[in-house]
Amino acid sequence: MFLSVNSRVAHHVAALVSARKADIGFALDVPPVPGVNSVVIGEMPLCCYLPAGHPLAASDVVLPSDVIDEPFISLSSVEGVEELVERAFEARGNTPVAVAECPAAIAACGMVAAGMGFTLFDGLPARVLDRAQVVAVPFESTCRLTYRAYWAKSKSSDFDPDPLIALAQAELAEVVAATQNRDKR
Repeated sequence: MFLSVNSRVAHHVAALVSARKADIGFALDVPPVPGVNSVVIGEMPLCCYLPAGHPLAASDVVLPSDVIDEPFISLSSVEGVEELVERAFEARGNTPVAVAECPAAIAACGMVAAGMGFTLFDGLPARVLDRAQVVAVPFESTCRLTYRAYWAKSKSSDFDPDPLIALAQAELAEVVAATQNRDKR
């Protein structure tokens, strides 16, 4: 068995699977790709990433109105995260002013740690961040980031995606639970 982990945008992940350059891929939701099966592995609520010393960092939840006038580090529109953020703020009629755009959530969190502003994403980056620098607070929104597993429809007989899919589903469920129980950690 050979395992390789690569970080790519969601469309590229699905394309790698379609071209049989990967047996399985995990990524944000993309439109159906011919020859590729997919299944939802998790729907992740948004978190607001703030510098640890920010007045909202100790909050149980951050509301859109709490951060509408704060400097915002937006994520790239390539994977639809920007549109999700717009929907989260649509009741306000506007979105926070972006001071930077970043293609990767972990890099955006680095900008947060440097005090440049806040960002919105799911709870995954919080698993690797130093809480002394950046905190992830649940964000009040019905918007969710949907993650899927992708694998070729005509999979080879020696590859069964089900164990990896079950593992990914369990891990994402754990992240969601940790996000929802933030104050109980």
